[in-house]
Amino acid sequence: MNGEPFQYTARYYDALYDEKNSREEADFIARTIRTLNPEAKTLLDIGCGTGRHSQLLQELGFEVTGVDRSAEMIAVARSKADSTVSHPQYHIGDFQKIRLDNTFDIVISLFHVMSYQTTDAGLLAALKTARAHLSQGGYFIFDAWYGPGVLNEKPEPRVKEVFDTNTETHIVRRATPEMLPDKHQVRVTYNVEVKSPSHYRHFNETHVMRYLFSDEISRLSGESGFDICSAKEWLTNNELTTPTWNAYWVLRAR
Repeated sequence: MNGEPFQYTARYYDALYDEKNSREEADFIARTIRTLNPEAKTLLDIGCGTGRHSQLLQELGFEVTGVDRSAEMIAVARSKADSTVSHPQYHIGDFQKIRLDNTFDIVISLFHVMSYQTTDAGLLAALKTARAHLSQGGYFIFDAWYGPGVLNEKPEPRVKEVFDTNTETHIVRRATPEMLPDKHQVRVTYNVEVKSPSHYRHFNETHVMRYLFSDEISRLSGESGFDICSAKEWLTNNELTTPTWNAYWVLRAR
């Protein structure tokens, strides 16, 4: 993910999201890209986290560059990449500011990284970053929390418990959300306990997420040099309806 809130959980990130089907998601993105542009080869993954999607997309034939603000996340991604013959290139950088000396056929930003851009100014800066790394006609694909779905089914406290058999580490994460409706945001406080045979850690993190509405995306996309191609439900390609939390947008660079 793109942001310092993961400075502690980076080392536990893959264990916490082990059940997340990254292979299905990478396959979905690859199919979407090949429908949009069968010749697309180069791909920039902004907010790549520990490289779960970027490595899989590299294996699917794309030349992938990953960017994340968290140095710890990038360190994990690079350590995994070192064990593979063909692997992405990784850079540390802020979504709202980074400028690589290159353009790509496709830019992606997955797992709600755009929802971490919590203000209009932040969203616009992130969109301009994506546009700066695309030639005319290139595509930006991202997912985010969908506003009508969040308001329809408000977030509730949750407890997640996992056991990492590789390190014999037991992780318990308690999430306490707080709605901030005037800002279209949810503040989530995570209380995390980590136990292993050799150590015990207990820490808190606060993540602020913005839920997005179609009119906001339309306005900000236009201001940053994009046209909207589609807005659908993540992984299903169903039309967006109120109950869904997970939406994705495809934007085309003018």
